[in-house]
Amino acid sequence: MELPLYNVEKMQFKRKPKSIPPTLRPLYVVSLLAIVLKVSSRGEKASIAKLQLFYWVLQDIENRGEILTSPYSKRDIIRFSPFVNRALIYGEAIGIFEIVTDKSQFVLTEKGDQWVNKIINEDTIFLNELAFLAKIRKSFSEKNVDQILKGGFENEVDFTDIKDIN
Repeated sequence: MELPLYNVEKMQFKRKPKSIPPTLRPLYVVSLLAIVLKVSSRGEKASIAKLQLFYWVLQDIENRGEILTSPYSKRDIIRFSPFVNRALIYGEAIGIFEIVTDKSQFVLTEKGDQWVNKIINEDTIFLNELAFLAKIRKSFSEKNVDQILKGGFENEVDFTDIKDIN
């Protein structure tokens, strides 16, 4: 039995452009992390764990509701994205973030602060994310993040005033 490809003398391939989802674009992730640092982090600095948690929360509306309605319940999975780590490296390289080495945290630089202020003042981008982060403000401390990642809070935390976020 002869296969049809044996009779082919010439093949051509055409490369077609494919769009890359925003969540895989470095500047999208850098922008999102800069917003988290500005709006929901004390001192405009946060650990990688906190940035990973917020990135996971902001990726899906169900994650937002879950983290608010039962922040102290045990979760099966919180995904840590390699794109966050790459975005942090890229953001540091372009001067948006700095690493505070004594605490292993990322902080906004002056350039990053100016950049994120432009994003916040824009009325067409990151609207849902900004609304969510503005409502929770700075209520998730690093200690809370550690407790969430370890499987729940030791002491119940009251988030009743922010449960209506969609």
